[in-house]
Amino acid sequence: MLYNKQQGFTLIELMVVTSIIAIFIGMAANGFSSTTANNSAAPTVKALEESITLARSEAITRGVPVQVIPITGADWAQGWRVNVLNPNKTQNKSIPTLREHTGLPNRTIFNSTFINLGSASTQLIMEPSGRAQSIGTIDIRMPNCTGNNRYQLNVLISGMIDIDRTTCP
Repeated sequence: MLYNKQQGFTLIELMVVTSIIAIFIGMAANGFSSTTANNSAAPTVKALEESITLARSEAITRGVPVQVIPITGADWAQGWRVNVLNPNKTQNKSIPTLREHTGLPNRTIFNSTFINLGSASTQLIMEPSGRAQSIGTIDIRMPNCTGNNRYQLNVLISGMIDIDRTTCP
């Protein structure tokens, strides 16, 4: 008796394999989107660090104070600018803004605490000596932050910046 040998897969086998592949793709996509969301804070941290370093450098070079301030009120998430100040700490309108950073990811969460001559402040001022008149911390993270993806920029009295990567709340 001759038997016809089947080649290929049955419909049930194909459905099982397809289901397993779909589960793996779903798990990978979830992990990828979480990683992407957490890492999107890193470029913002780098840009702010560069702006603060620019302010310190320009203050030393020009011999006048330079400030880093939020574009709108106290909301760093809307962006910031770097301005040259007059010796009396008012903005020097004759010198254009040195740097303006906008277009941040719209979900970036900022919390800042600056102390400027003993009182709370939203601006960071670098003195001509390179020291910071305002010291404090800017906390940057994304919503639904997970793991060690919360950044804290600490502005020291020396004008230097210390960046800590800490656990998300």
